[in-house]
Amino acid sequence: MPQNTIELEVLRVASADVLGQTRKLSVAAPCRFSNAKGDLKKVAGFDEIKRVAAASAVNFKSVMKAS
Repeated sequence: MPQNTIELEVLRVASADVLGQTRKLSVAAPCRFSNAKGDLKKVAGFDEIKRVAAASAVNFKSVMKAS
């Protein structure tokens, strides 16, 4: 995988190859989310994105376990 691509462990998308399967969501740079809403901020690079994504995954999993 190229260095400018990040795979997100928690977010998954439908597999294009196998019906009913999912795969990790991968995000490549540069990318734009034209439909994004909310408090968006610029980040310094992929290391910061990886840290934010990892923290979000931990928080998401803990909320799901508590439900």
